[in-house]
Amino acid sequence: MDRSAAGWRATRERLAALLSLYPAGTDARIRKVAGALLASPADETDAAGHARHVGLSSSRFQHLFKEQTGVSYRRYRLWARLQATMLNVLDGRTLTQAAHEAGFSSSAHLSAAFKAMFGLPLTKLLSGNVLFVRASQE
Repeated sequence: MDRSAAGWRATRERLAALLSLYPAGTDARIRKVAGALLASPADETDAAGHARHVGLSSSRFQHLFKEQTGVSYRRYRLWARLQATMLNVLDGRTLTQAAHEAGFSSSAHLSAAFKAMFGLPLTKLLSGNVLFVRASQE
């Protein structure tokens, strides 16, 4: 795996395509919010704020977001913050700096979130002792 910032960005794009996070029929309002979360993961706007911004009720927004992306708004925001953290680390920031810039309250919050989502500590991933296997793209 290419561990450079460009490599992580390319991996993110491939994952988004594979997970169909933006299928052809995705509602433009949901694409707008998802794009905003990826562009500014530290933004503290909650789901209700984004719902108002795109002209939806909070409950309809939450339902539509999960229907369109396959994950809840909170889970997607967490995913965006984890991605931003990895890019920040690859750009030379410490884990603490990267965590704060991506919207985590502390490096402990980042560590707990990363382990809960991926099942391994972030430090283990960054240590270089993790083997990545690339599936063939047929």
